[in-house]
Amino acid sequence: MINKILKYLILTLLIITPFLSILGKDGENFKQNVLSTENSFSNFGYWEHIDLTKIRAEERIESQKNLYRYVLDHLELYDDDKVLEVGSGRGLSAQIIHDEYTADKYVGLDASASKTENAKKLNQKLLESEKTYKYLVGRAENLPFDNASFTRVFSVEAAKHFYPFERFVSESERVLKQNGKIVIASIFAKNNDDSNSLKDLQSSITSIDAVHKALKAKGFVDIHIEPIGQYVFEGFDKWSKNSDEYKNHPVKLWKKAYDDGLINYYVISAYKPVELIRI
Repeated sequence: MINKILKYLILTLLIITPFLSILGKDGENFKQNVLSTENSFSNFGYWEHIDLTKIRAEERIESQKNLYRYVLDHLELYDDDKVLEVGSGRGLSAQIIHDEYTADKYVGLDASASKTENAKKLNQKLLESEKTYKYLVGRAENLPFDNASFTRVFSVEAAKHFYPFERFVSESERVLKQNGKIVIASIFAKNNDDSNSLKDLQSSITSIDAVHKALKAKGFVDIHIEPIGQYVFEGFDKWSKNSDEYKNHPVKLWKKAYDDGLINYYVISAYKPVELIRI
């Protein structure tokens, strides 16, 4: 009888020991793993007004939502807006638009077919209830939409991968209606000459001057450029130091590049002007 009990205890320990290392003393590691898997927005986050002395999974997720809120506030959404997100990833911003903002239509576009399918699964209930919300596969440099299809275009943390960036701007201008607005949030080099210094992070990165030039060349007006790196990199860096997923990840090098004055995190907004009809 005692031998059976001992065997049972040993077997139980063998089964639960791996989970004990995940859970930790207070279960925070397990909570972080679950939350990050189900609700991660995959961005650096916007950390203003968040206590950085103890960052739990909840604060990390809230920072990611706050970055989207910051962009959506600049996007200025109305009931009849038709919204395109370029580089939508998991597409979780659609839920924020639905719950906290307003729009007649939302399309999340991503170059990755696997990410697009994942977005459909993660947002299945939303897609079932909102028939004008959808996710499609497509590239930022060749948007698969007719001219003047949207009133709003936005992109969060994907534009640093768009190449050539000028092509994305050109395509955005094409699919926007007159008086439509574009908002871009991403990392850009502070100067054209800094691109070579950033090759360890990314083979090519657009400078903020090139972004402004591209928007102006396509006729965008009321161009507003706001650096928000002070509310992005410090919080993300502190969180990543305690994250198994990012502890040795090269993404942390962005913080050093920011500290060295090579990059910043920018929110850029601009309007497509209304064409005046000559009589």
